[in-house]
Amino acid sequence: MNFSYWERETLVGNVDIVVVGSGLVGLFTALFLKQKNPAIRVVVAERGPFPHGASSRNAGFACFGSVSELLDDFRSRPRKEVLQLVERRYAGLQKLRATLGDAKIGFESCGGTELFEATESDMKEACMEELPQLNNDLQDMLGIRPFREDQAFAKFSGGRFTHAIHNNAEGAVHTGKMVRALLDQCRDAGIELWNGIEIEAIEHLPNGASLKTSMGNIQCQQVAVCTNGFARSLLPHLNVTPARNQVIVTSSIPHMPLHGTYHVKEGYIYFRNVGDRLLLGGFRHLYRKEEETTDMGLLPEVQQTLEDYARNQLLPGVPFEIDYRWAGIMGVGPTKSYICEAVHSHVFCGVRMGGMGVALSPIIAEELSELMMQHRNS
Repeated sequence: MNFSYWERETLVGNVDIVVVGSGLVGLFTALFLKQKNPAIRVVVAERGPFPHGASSRNAGFACFGSVSELLDDFRSRPRKEVLQLVERRYAGLQKLRATLGDAKIGFESCGGTELFEATESDMKEACMEELPQLNNDLQDMLGIRPFREDQAFAKFSGGRFTHAIHNNAEGAVHTGKMVRALLDQCRDAGIELWNGIEIEAIEHLPNGASLKTSMGNIQCQQVAVCTNGFARSLLPHLNVTPARNQVIVTSSIPHMPLHGTYHVKEGYIYFRNVGDRLLLGGFRHLYRKEEETTDMGLLPEVQQTLEDYARNQLLPGVPFEIDYRWAGIMGVGPTKSYICEAVHSHVFCGVRMGGMGVALSPIIAEELSELMMQHRNS
């Protein structure tokens, strides 16, 4: 199939910027570019009907890092670097809320809770020892002391969890409403959304880039690759590893015993209520190699582990069915730092959110749009 004369003349010709990927980073990047220069023609190209990776398939956690996650990061990276990334995540959540509005993203100020099992006494003690200094650091940077020990949050699930650390600065969002609100803003700004078109390769040109598709090539002045865990299909040199996370959602549960967002095992297990349903995801740490994939399918072993954990550990004796099962693809790397850079004079990327895409997407998009405008105006 090839583009027609009419399509070349009016639809795919004379494009200033193509953003590849209509996830949160891609849409925010397009929006910020258009805000910086309303005269430019910005197109977002997406191969699926919706964002294909994690933006419309995440668990809806508005989080910036549990204590055990940050402790693990401190062991491998300078403390200042880790805290600066936390600062960006927190700022990103505030920008997300300010840009789209709490009502439109279904934001719930429920806090976030890290739970510790009886067998994790060493981890719990290490986290409690870190708590005062971490709160001091975050108060200096963010103006808040978010963490506190709270035994009340450990009192469900038959005493399986013996300790809890609550973060009062986190919350939950409705992922579908969030994506829809951002899509609406992009349409209102005059951004063109091309769904069902896959960018297969990028060729550098003296004055721009040529994007290969199954229907022919599309030329533009600049291109932004915002495909996160899928980034290496277009930019194979990037140090980005796909990481599939699987999720289940139960049927309605009368008298749902939990409310809020919860993390276990350094964030590798996470769950929350969605109304009167339980959402549970994770266990990627038990199946690392199998989950390093861009395949959106479900691994039966992970699905069974999720279901067993829900039935036997979180809600023992409570009858329910599994109504929804799905997977999303994140982008991770050797560190939690994201990649926002100029790959070529006309090709840029904003990828590798490390599972913090909800928080980081507005920050990466702002940096990426600034970088592209600087190159465009130089």
